[in-house]
Amino acid sequence: GWGAKETQFHGSEGKEARAMKSDAGQVSSDDDRKVRLSWRGDGEMLCVSYVTPEADPSSQQTRRIRVFDRQGNLFSTSEDCNGLEQSLSWKPSGNLIATTIRKPNKHVVGFFEKNGLQHGEFTIRAQGKVEEVLWNCDSTILALWINSTQSEGGQNSLQFWTVGNYHWYLKQEILVDGTTNISPKWDTEDPNLFHYFSTTEDDKNTAFHAVTFARETDVSTGSGEDDLALTAAIDGATVKVTPMREAVVPPPMSAYEIHVEDDQILAVMFQHCGGNISSQSAFGIPSDSSNNMALVTRASVHLFAVTDVDKGCKNGGGDKSVRITGAGGNGYIVQTSRHQLVNTLPSDVKLAELCNFVWQGDFILASSNNPQPALVLLQEKDGKLVELTRFPCEDSIHTISPGSNGDTIIQLSNATVLKFKEGSLEPLFEFPRLCSKVISTPHGVLGLTSTGKLYLNDREIAGNITSMFLHSHFLLATTMDHRLIAVPNDDLANSATLKWEDAGNRRVERGSKLVTAVAHGSRTVLQMPRGNLETIQPRSLTIHLLKDLLNTLKFKEAFLLARRQRLNLNLLVDHDSKLFMDNIKEFVSQVNSESEHLNIFLADLKDENVCITMYSAQYKNQPNKDWPDKVVSVCEAVRTVLEDTEVTEDNNNNNNLVPILATLVRQGNMLEQALQRIQKLRDCGRQNECDNGLRYILYSVDVNLLFNIALGTYDFDLVLMVAEKSQKDPKEYLPILNAYKAMPSDYMKYSIDKDLKRYDSALSHIAKCPDNFEECLKLIQDQRLFKQGMLLFPKGSDNYKSVCKIYGEYLDSKRYYLEASYLFEQAGDYESAVRTSERACSWERAGNLARRAGWSRDQLDQLFKDLAAKLEEMDRGMESALIWKEWLQDAEESIAVLARTKCWSECLRQVRQLGRDDLLETHLLPALQDRKQILQSTISANIDKINEQVNRLEMIRAERSTRMLQQHQDDQEDMEVDGRNLDDADLFSDTTSVGGGGSVATSAARSKSTLATRTSGRSKSGKGRRKQER
Repeated sequence: GWGAKETQFHGSEGKEARAMKSDAGQVSSDDDRKVRLSWRGDGEMLCVSYVTPEADPSSQQTRRIRVFDRQGNLFSTSEDCNGLEQSLSWKPSGNLIATTIRKPNKHVVGFFEKNGLQHGEFTIRAQGKVEEVLWNCDSTILALWINSTQSEGGQNSLQFWTVGNYHWYLKQEILVDGTTNISPKWDTEDPNLFHYFSTTEDDKNTAFHAVTFARETDVSTGSGEDDLALTAAIDGATVKVTPMREAVVPPPMSAYEIHVEDDQILAVMFQHCGGNISSQSAFGIPSDSSNNMALVTRASVHLFAVTDVDKGCKNGGGDKSVRITGAGGNGYIVQTSRHQLVNTLPSDVKLAELCNFVWQGDFILASSNNPQPALVLLQEKDGKLVELTRFPCEDSIHTISPGSNGDTIIQLSNATVLKFKEGSLEPLFEFPRLCSKVISTPHGVLGLTSTGKLYLNDREIAGNITSMFLHSHFLLATTMDHRLIAVPNDDLANSATLKWEDAGNRRVERGSKLVTAVAHGSRTVLQMPRGNLETIQPRSLTIHLLKDLLNTLKFKEAFLLARRQRLNLNLLVDHDSKLFMDNIKEFVSQVNSESEHLNIFLADLKDENVCITMYSAQYKNQPNKDWPDKVVSVCEAVRTVLEDTEVTEDNNNNNNLVPILATLVRQGNMLEQALQRIQKLRDCGRQNECDNGLRYILYSVDVNLLFNIALGTYDFDLVLMVAEKSQKDPKEYLPILNAYKAMPSDYMKYSIDKDLKRYDSALSHIAKCPDNFEECLKLIQDQRLFKQGMLLFPKGSDNYKSVCKIYGEYLDSKRYYLEASYLFEQAGDYESAVRTSERACSWERAGNLARRAGWSRDQLDQLFKDLAAKLEEMDRGMESALIWKEWLQDAEESIAVLARTKCWSECLRQVRQLGRDDLLETHLLPALQDRKQILQSTISANIDKINEQVNRLEMIRAERSTRMLQQHQDDQEDMEVDGRNLDDADLFSDTTSVGGGGSVATSAARSKSTLATRTSGRSKSGKGRRKQER
């Protein structure tokens, strides 16, 4: 605890307060002086409220609370509390003990911790004696039994309180007839079920009552854009109202309050306009609207309509018992649309006996169980609310929900769903389980159970839902894994194929419950377990709103929404690329009206289609189109519109400069054009615009890159301008620029391009410097610019031949011999051309080039022999024989080459052509014999190898078959020894004992493994026992 009172800080009372003794007080006059006992929910501790015994006549008796553990050991004693009364109830969750305290100016429910110190209280809003305080089993509702029968006209009352955000709300009050003990009790299993007795005035007849409570958030559910998303919270005779479309006020505060004097508010209703409204206004309301509200009390119904004319806190309707104030009282001015009382309908019907109120069109529907379950239809008549008719039901009505087509959906306690329309009840279907919340949609009726089951008609579509709300375009639901899911309403038509994992979702705080969502908007309000509110903008709702804006060409609003909600701005293009490009002029005129907006859009562009990547859950039916040049296309289109605008406005529109530069920068390869545009501005004397444009480019592009691009324009004034706007040190760039200025023009450009590694441009400039041809050749050779170099010089010139020669040498080093031969020929180097042709085995080209080079006969013969030998090695016998026969004039060697290369038919033809049959004996027949022997030996070796492998395979199959058969027999003997029969013995077919394929081995191995598993509990197998017997 907090320690002794003497050691605590006493504030303004000072240290003297330590010595002051607190007054223990006297026992309340309403105290029955009985001992009360209450156990904690887990049964480990209990508290006892008792009146202290009278020690001597001078001492005063007082009531105290003591806390004991399960063994009876004292844990704590409550502090002195004047007016402490006998009622006692320990909260089942274990953190507070509730009791009542009679103070001089008020009567309160006080809460004590288990250490005996008081921790919080709230004022009781009724006169009388509090007989009991009762917690329900899940600690969410506190019931008070207040007995006022001793006073004139008094009676027993039951109040039911809940807490939210540290504020206690009086939600319901039941007046009980009779004067005897009503014995109120909560159900021990159902936290919402409450029991009590009542008697008649003569105390002769007693009735037992069972009341089931349900938590329901009173919100307006209109689907139009004029719906204010109103929420109402009952607190005794006060209703706290907040229009969530205009302001989100956290409870226990609200935008404004409606007070009904001296009467408990039983229910709040918002009008549902789906039904047929009569020609006369319903209940005297000027017009039908989902913002119209009705408050139900025991004796009347108060009707309210929204007005924005009267912003003050004045009353309306002439009923002085109803007041409308700001959340903090009359001194607070309401800054939102607010309700105004327009009519009060007294009722002869006992409204306290009705429940499940629904305002549908010009009727009010409710349920009643007295004397039997029935649907009650109420209507205004002659300024009063009267009962029109009753429709009996087979079971009590659990919920009444407005329908989507003017009908009303009714759920009975046995989960049967009925539809009420045009004065008739008809059954629809039956939910698998009783649902605590029911919503009607165009595609069926949704039902949510207290255990998280979500049904669409009689089909379960989800099993982990904690709350749901039907938005104008989406079904919103929170899940047990703390996620908010948004499913398009149209997807409910195919509930059998509904995939929740594909729906848009986001993480929310643990225990969050949906309160409301603004129709045709993205604002969604959730309530945390403590009671505070959290407003979010779910991505699915935001993107749907963005789609509507884009389809109606409201590009500026769409841009601002996307930027505010941190959506990727590529969505403005990818949503409908054709629509965007067709209306690019309208887009530019809207977005470019504000400074920097168009620049932000251009900076966010990328070639990715975000509709199929980042926002695929919201664009399920989007065609999978790639637009690889999206950035280039959009930038060009935007730049065209901006340039046209500049022309029409005579170049007076200075706002277009930076966006045009942004389009050039985003295209990546057009920075030079951007600098040229800035250079034009400088030349025209528009220095301010020049500085602004250059500053933007320096912000968007690396300064070193921009300096190099400026240097590449060969305009040193532009280079200096860029360098001065950057953070570069003049000592770094001034010596370099001075060195460039001292060079000749072409050589300067060559040097700049070479330093910038723009070698193609450098080559074009160095080629214009005849005195630096060696440097040109080195550049060509180092950077392999052979093809570009050949185009820069006239064909046949010395420079051209030099380039061809080094190109040929490069190809020769890379073993492209034939191509190198052609280049050497272009260079006039026939010796190298013959050499590379010989390496390429291009024998005809090599012989031709050798003759053109003027080789001697001996050189030619040696070349031809080398070519013939190389062709024979490459098994190109026909070409080798042709060289021997035609170029070397040696027919006999030609026949010998044909015989060695197995060209039998050509060899035989040439022998017969020469008429020398002796060559058959000397060349052809010996070659054929050698070939025959080689083939025979190869065939014999292959046959022997195949036979060896076949024999080996047969032996392996025989050994494996024998081994498998032996294993099978051993397993069968083992099973017989164990006294069992193998049920699946027929699985071992004849093929199992015969050598077969791999499947048999697999089957046997599996059977052996199974048997081994079954017999693993025995210490020895049958085979081991036989070895032991031997």
